Amino acid sequence: GLLTIDLRADVVLASAFAGAVEARLPAPGTCAGAQVTVKKTDPSANPVTVTVAGGNGPDNAVQTLSAQYAAVTALSNGAAWHILARA
Repeated sequence: GLLTIDLRADVVLASAFAGAVEARLPAPGTCAGAQVTVKKTDPSANPVTVTVAGGNGPDNAVQTLSAQYAAVTALSNGAAWHILARA
C-alpha cells in the first residue's frame, strides 16, 4: 500500500503486517525545514520503503526498513531530503 506522509507529525509509525508499504515523503520544495522519522512497527518480513514524491528517496535513494523498529529520520532543506539518522 501507499502511505502519504503528513508532516504535521514528527514521527510516522508504519505497519507492513498486511503487505509491503511505501511511505512517501512530500516533494522537498514544499516543506523546507521539515523533519520526520518513519519507523516500522510490525515484526513481519514485509518491508516499509521510504520514498520522496517525484524522486527516489532521502539522500537520493529508496530507504528500505525491513526489521521491526527500524527507522529513518530525514530533513528537507527545500531542495532535497537528507538522512539525519538511521536505526
